[in-house]
Amino acid sequence: MIKYVTCLAMINFVCCQACFSQEKDFKLTATISNPVRDTQVGWFDIDSESFDDYNVTNRSYAVGLIGTYPLSDHDGFRLRLNYTHIEIEEYHNTVFQNISTKTSATGRQDKLTIAPGYVYMLGYKKLNFNVGFEVPFTLHGKYTLDIYDEQRDVTSGDPGTSGRTLRTIPKGYAIGVAAISGFDFRLAKRFSIGAEFSPTLQYARLGGSTTTDNNGQPGVGTEDKLRGITFVEYRFSLCLSVHI
Repeated sequence: MIKYVTCLAMINFVCCQACFSQEKDFKLTATISNPVRDTQVGWFDIDSESFDDYNVTNRSYAVGLIGTYPLSDHDGFRLRLNYTHIEIEEYHNTVFQNISTKTSATGRQDKLTIAPGYVYMLGYKKLNFNVGFEVPFTLHGKYTLDIYDEQRDVTSGDPGTSGRTLRTIPKGYAIGVAAISGFDFRLAKRFSIGAEFSPTLQYARLGGSTTTDNNGQPGVGTEDKLRGITFVEYRFSLCLSVHI
């Protein structure tokens, strides 16, 4: 009886391995992801944003590369590099008593992430699924908030008062652990497309003593620190891979 059960188990295992495809190639993946920012710009993301008479233009983006080296037919070591550029402008144009007023606030920041990780891969024909984890380390560049306002006489076109304030939050870093789940579909022998979702729990040391520049003159700074294991980020990536 034991031999019979053992034989059936071996046959089942062999059949499963035959049904599922095996990943033996080194894979290089280009990604486009949702850009995650550290802070808001003006009133952006506040509940009353849709009713505050301000417009928002988001020019942020995040791109990256993932190299996956197979350790066996079904698992591998990977290294992910990601660059994020944050640029969000909130602006407001009004005319009152023949005086036009233009106000804008633009937040900018750059971030660089390196994340070693491990994935387990299981595929069926052209479809491949993967789950795993990674340890992302992110360098957060300084965050600048550029606030500009200008007034002009509508009738004569003469300029009125104007001013510019530049506020800067210091750079920092974050490190954490992230779960990975995703899939890819083979378009051809060497190419595949897919997607990946990854929630991250991080310890971060961001912010500090901010600086303010009012029309070239130093202004009053603030103390704004972000510290602790309280930061959660959610990354969603679209992927295009080359299998080498």
